[in-house]
Amino acid sequence: MMKCTGSLSSTQSRISTGNSNAVSRSTTLYRVISSLSTPFSLLPQTKPDRLLGLGATTKRNRFFSVLQIFDYGVTTLRVLQENPFDDELLKRRCTPSPEHEEQAKDDRPAFTIEELNRIFSTSLFRSNLSPKDQPARFWVPLICLFHGCRQNEICQLRTEDVRSWEGGLFFDIRSSEGRRLKNKASRRSVPLHPKLLELGFASYVEARKADTKNIDFFPELVPSSPKGTYGTKMSRWFAEFLSKLPGPPIQATFHSFRKNFTAAAQKAGVSMERIDRICGWSSGHRQQRDYARDRFLAEHAVEIAKVHFSGLKLPIGGH
Repeated sequence: MMKCTGSLSSTQSRISTGNSNAVSRSTTLYRVISSLSTPFSLLPQTKPDRLLGLGATTKRNRFFSVLQIFDYGVTTLRVLQENPFDDELLKRRCTPSPEHEEQAKDDRPAFTIEELNRIFSTSLFRSNLSPKDQPARFWVPLICLFHGCRQNEICQLRTEDVRSWEGGLFFDIRSSEGRRLKNKASRRSVPLHPKLLELGFASYVEARKADTKNIDFFPELVPSSPKGTYGTKMSRWFAEFLSKLPGPPIQATFHSFRKNFTAAAQKAGVSMERIDRICGWSSGHRQQRDYARDRFLAEHAVEIAKVHFSGLKLPIGGH
């Protein structure tokens, strides 16, 4: 495999200069490449642990953009003899597995109780919002904190995915047309935490079920493009929301709610095996599949109800 460096000088030296047209094309290609924010941190000599700083989607998009540009120089312009990025090992390194991406996210810090109180003391969580006023911004953070769900799993819920059983409500987390799950273990049923009922979640469910024209549980989160995800708008809003909070900067991200849930569940005595099943981690997939749904819901409703965040001050119901 050709060794690449953080400079384009070696690439430029390999450009064919057999005639004036080739020189012109090579200069154009060099200028195009030079103008890019080329991800030289993704080159072959990069250590794998440094690749975890970027999300999997970002890695793939940046790497394959550069790969296509160099392919254009080889096959169309014919000003390069070979594509230094056309290497299977490099491709694999720049397209990490979902497990590695999940591990990278889990390295991020959880929210402290003080940070959670700063979040939930804002006017968004203290005012009496109606369902038409961006309800996802109110409910999605709370759902993820008290259930350990992934952001996009909740953002892409259809109204019919919030279902009833003899013990109450539960989230039927599943894939459907245009709605994807991270892995097989992500397909699961998650009982509702009693705290959300105290906050008025059942009223919001009733309002959504009365809307027969829209199947989405959070209509304001519909992707703006065919390749977009339901969680994109929530991610952008929440990052900006955190950045504007008064006080010291918060290093945690939306994914940190999932980490807070895991820590609180462990502290409450919930086994890691059951936490895996509740959160949809792959290690719990086989056990969850062996359970009948009602038995699974009954057992895990008990476990989820144990989850408590000491010192957390939440808004009173009314949403």
